[in-house]
Amino acid sequence: MRAGFATSAARAGVRELAIARQTRHTSLTVLRRYVREGQLFEDNLTTEIGL
Repeated sequence: MRAGFATSAARAGVRELAIARQTRHTSLTVLRRYVREGQLFEDNLTTEIGL
């Protein structure tokens, strides 16, 4: 659930520090992993080729 919240907040343009404060991440590096994993399929090529 934390990854979903962090990803949604990042997509909405919320600053990393504000997200980290809410999710209680002490490391921005770890927070960025949560967000990156949530964006894995955002720019997927299968959409471009109609799959």
